[in-house]
Amino acid sequence: MGLAIRLLLFISLLATPPCRATMSEQALTAMRQSFLQAEQYIEQNRDDDYFALSDTLKDYPLYPYLHYQWLLRHLDDDSAILAFLHDYPHTRYAALLHSKWLANLGIKHQWLTFLKHYKNSNDEELQCYFAQAQYQLGQQHVAQQKARELWLSGRPQAKACDILFDWFKASADFNPELAWQRFEAALKQNHSELAKQMLPLMQNEERKIAETWLKLHAQPYLVKTSTDWKRHYAKAGPLFAHAIRRWLTTAPHEALRVWDAEKNQFQIPNEIIVDT
Repeated sequence: MGLAIRLLLFISLLATPPCRATMSEQALTAMRQSFLQAEQYIEQNRDDDYFALSDTLKDYPLYPYLHYQWLLRHLDDDSAILAFLHDYPHTRYAALLHSKWLANLGIKHQWLTFLKHYKNSNDEELQCYFAQAQYQLGQQHVAQQKARELWLSGRPQAKACDILFDWFKASADFNPELAWQRFEAALKQNHSELAKQMLPLMQNEERKIAETWLKLHAQPYLVKTSTDWKRHYAKAGPLFAHAIRRWLTTAPHEALRVWDAEKNQFQIPNEIIVDT
């Protein structure tokens, strides 16, 4: 039995008058055994046995957790989930179940039900399902705005965002510069694999420059080598600053020496200089 369960039982006993403590302990012991048996019924998909036993446990402190476990296996049962959210709105399981249910609605493309029950969320998977729902129900412009926001975040997103990005890339709002912006944002947050995914969206010359960025991101000490990109690349300044910033984490003294010696050769935006 876990620590949380033991604490709940102990607190319940402390709150019980002495003359009833023994009875309460006996009752809780019996309910604890029934709880464990009900969990086994869930694992075994014995729903009839589960409900027959769980009906006797509705006064048990961990009943919401027990029924939450059953509902996770029955996310298509909308009425049962809504009943749980109504009966136990302030438990931690309500929020967890609500998110998992919405994700399931998104997977099944049940957009009307999804929109009816969606609330603003920090979960990017749910945000992408919300934008999908908007797109499918005629609010394409709003969905494209969310796609652009997530695209430029520089973070890997959930699989639910893939189709949203496909729509975005196929739209008139998309242009090659957005591929560069996602590339740079991803590298800034050290998401090299995401940055590499932008290479097919670039023209040959752009791809070569991007590969130089990736090389210096992985081996920033190479920035001290004199190469063509320092003389001919329009964004040589930001690339130089990015490599120096990366190099500072492993060889700060050498990186600062190269920075002080070469920074005046480049046009580096003030905000990047402050950052570096």
